[in-house]
Amino acid sequence: GRGLGAVAPPPISQKLPAEEDLARLQVSMLKHVQVKSAWSSRIFNSEEKGSLWSPELKRELLPTANKRRLCVGYFGSKEDTAPAFKMVIQLEEITRFFAFPNRQLLDDALDRFAPHPKYFRNAFFKNANKGDARPSSYNSLYAWEPIPPS
Repeated sequence: GRGLGAVAPPPISQKLPAEEDLARLQVSMLKHVQVKSAWSSRIFNSEEKGSLWSPELKRELLPTANKRRLCVGYFGSKEDTAPAFKMVIQLEEITRFFAFPNRQLLDDALDRFAPHPKYFRNAFFKNANKGDARPSSYNSLYAWEPIPPS
């Protein structure tokens, strides 16, 4: 099987944004603050510790038309606490004074340079029930590898 996410991804923009439009885009890394626990090794009663944390990219009350934030996965920690270093990618269109931002430019750039995976392949599985190879437990850990669209 093809694994989780065998749903067709949105079409990739074949049109590369114009060079002068790309020059208006700024890519930066931002420190991320809000996360919630997604998984912890506590359920295994193991001496080895580790945890996974899901980023919370909440929609702003007043969304900014010229910015998009992108997270490429969960944050891992060697402890049961959230990692101190958490970053997300921000793509921002730098506009001229009083110019309206081009929302389509951001969408086209993301479609082209950070497309949705074609599907996901199971890369790792750890069952919470020792000795049981069946993937049935709620607390089991699955890691998925994204398969690029091309």
